[in-house]
Amino acid sequence: MSVYRPVQTEFWTDPKVVEEFTPEDKLFYLYLLTNPSTTQIGIYQITKKTMAFELGYSIESINVLMERFIKQHKLIEYNAETREIVILNWGKYNFKRAGKPIADLVTKELRNVKYRPFIQLVAPHVPVESIRKIYESWYESSTNRTTIRGQTKEETKEETETKTEEETEDAKDESSSPLNELSNLISFFQTEGFGNATTFIIDEMRYELEDSSYEVVRYALEQSVANGARNWNYAKKIIKDKREKNLLTREAIEAFEAKRTQPKRGYGSQESAMKQAPAWVEEEAKKQHEHDRRKREELNKDVPKENELIELLQSLKQG
Repeated sequence: MSVYRPVQTEFWTDPKVVEEFTPEDKLFYLYLLTNPSTTQIGIYQITKKTMAFELGYSIESINVLMERFIKQHKLIEYNAETREIVILNWGKYNFKRAGKPIADLVTKELRNVKYRPFIQLVAPHVPVESIRKIYESWYESSTNRTTIRGQTKEETKEETETKTEEETEDAKDESSSPLNELSNLISFFQTEGFGNATTFIIDEMRYELEDSSYEVVRYALEQSVANGARNWNYAKKIIKDKREKNLLTREAIEAFEAKRTQPKRGYGSQESAMKQAPAWVEEEAKKQHEHDRRKREELNKDVPKENELIELLQSLKQG
């Protein structure tokens, strides 16, 4: 039997979709709502490799899109251990009415969820009260079962807070990962008016990160903005120039640029250089000048005059 996933036409007029989504975002979100792995509850198991294959994208592109939808759009969550994804506002698009068949199906599929905290994320967005209560009942029963017998709520709260702090520290350590660096570059690219970061540009950014560094690519984008040339090809020329000069850190680039912009000492600056030179240098220059003058005078004395040369030639002919 065929399975259908309804998508309301209001999807295309949703302010978030209209103002914040790129064309790739729209395609990806429609895929998340309608792909063959979806369930009736908005929580389903799918691998990133499957997404890449079905969309014709690279794994890296899927990682970037997932990162954007989790952190920027805040519309999904993904558990890497269970390979489960949750669409937070699933109920907005899929629950317009209730009934026993739907309730039975929701109950059956909620039973198969491995990461139970996802259930709580979907529940608040379910518009049908009877269906929402099914979500809430499953989440509450799951929470009660995970509490250790004899443990107080305060102890449970303390353990949860400790775990949250540890996860926060781990997240800080991961902030400089290649995926986060690429995500930051894409965000800068789009927010600074370069246009949409297409799959082609994203892949090229990833290659530039591998060949150069995050600091070089970020510097190139910033220089493109400063020079009023907001396009990826312009930024690539800057990246290539810095890579060929082996300038792979911000400090190295800034030191090179500072040295390059210093005024060069050429022929036009000899006079000013002499003025700034010590007195003994000027004195030596004067002595050398006087020596050269005397040498020229001595040479001129030894050179015969024109009439003397004529007489000398005539005497040589007669002899």
